[in-house]
Parts: sequence; structure tokens; C-alpha cells
Amino acid sequence: MALRAPCPNPLGRPALGLIRPGTRLFAGLAPWQSGFVTLDEKQRRLAKELAPLPDASARLSWLIEGARQRPMLPVEFRLEANLVEGCMSRLWFVKDFHDGRCWFRSESDSLVVKSVAGLLCDFYNGQTPSEILKHPPDFLGAVGIPQNLTPNRRSTMGRVWEKIRAFAEKHASPLAGVTGGA
Repeated sequence: MALRAPCPNPLGRPALGLIRPGTRLFAGLAPWQSGFVTLDEKQRRLAKELAPLPDASARLSWLIEGARQRPMLPVEFRLEANLVEGCMSRLWFVKDFHDGRCWFRSESDSLVVKSVAGLLCDFYNGQTPSEILKHPPDFLGAVGIPQNLTPNRRSTMGRVWEKIRAFAEKHASPLAGVTGGA
């Protein structure tokens, strides 16, 4: 059940990708979510998108709206083996590596958890392991995301980042000089 990554199209956004014939995994994404944009550029675009939001409530609403619009993870990937341990709600996390890039998807029965996990998946999607390992999600603090989450949801965000980091570390080229760190 390998995931296939979206391919670039003339608009610079990824086209729809397929898990296997007839099953969509990746849907149209906002420009900052594209795997074909550097993480520095994604960070800049995300900060620009969040900047006009006046307060914590507006940022949380933005996250939840993103979760509502995110396509559901196909049922064949919502398996016990893909559940993230230690989360109060059910959170599935799916990862794939091909063509030197990492790909992630998630799903949860909680909109807030789905939004936080989805934000991290979208941000790191399509990046090389070395780029992921050089860019921990610390910048999210500057845009006011973790401060507005309950301790349990901040912990979930940490668990998703750890899964992304560990997967990138597993696939990092020893020639890239990346040691991994958190």
C-alpha cells in the first residue's frame, strides 16, 4: 500500500495523487502546503496567511476550518498499526518515502487534533529528509499555534513531529551530514 506523491502542475500546486487506482490520498493544497516549495518559503507563506488573524481564537478557527476542508484519510489506512499512541483521541498517521522525499497524511476523530496533525503533515509533505531535520516546528510558536492548545493537544503535536522527525532520520542519507536532532 505505497503512497504516491502528487506531481507538480503548471500552477505550482500538486495535482491529485493516488494511493492505488481510484483512491485519492492527496487533494488540492494551499500554495504554502506544496511539497515543491522550500520549508523556509512554506514558513514565510504560512506566517503571512496567519498574520491578519487578530487573536488566538481566530487562529484556532483557521486551524479547525482547515481540518474540515481536509479530505478524510481513506478507510484502508485507518488501521490500528497507524494509530499514534498516547493520544486521547484516535489519530492515524501514514507515511511514505519515494523519489528521495517524505510524504505524510493523518486523520483524527477530533477536529482540533486533525487540524494540528494535518498542519504538520502539510508543512513537511514532499520534503527531503535532510530539509525536514533542519527545520523543527519551533516557528509555530512565533505564529501562535502551540500556545493556544491544551497540554494534551500540544503533546499530540509533539508526537506527530517526533514521528515525522524519526521517519526523516530513518531515510536521511548519511552523505547529507544530517544527524537528526529534535
